[in-house]
Amino acid sequence: MRNLSEGGLEAEGGKREWADRVELVEPTPKAGVSSTVIRKAAKAGEWRVVEDLCTGGVAWWVSEEGLYEEDDRGTKMG
Repeated sequence: MRNLSEGGLEAEGGKREWADRVELVEPTPKAGVSSTVIRKAAKAGEWRVVEDLCTGGVAWWVSEEGLYEEDDRGTKMG
């Protein structure tokens, strides 16, 4: 975050002001989970798994936005 806030990522398109929007939190047992596991659980409608692997806000957002409802070809899962 320090690198971003000091302009160290501008060559890659990272804007300094983005650092002000990031909130760093202490790691929890939910942290460090593969996004692939979360995507698969969401596609399968296993919302308890998603809730166990993400923070409450992220799990809600994934559900509300209908993320991962489509398969890799863009076909609605059903």
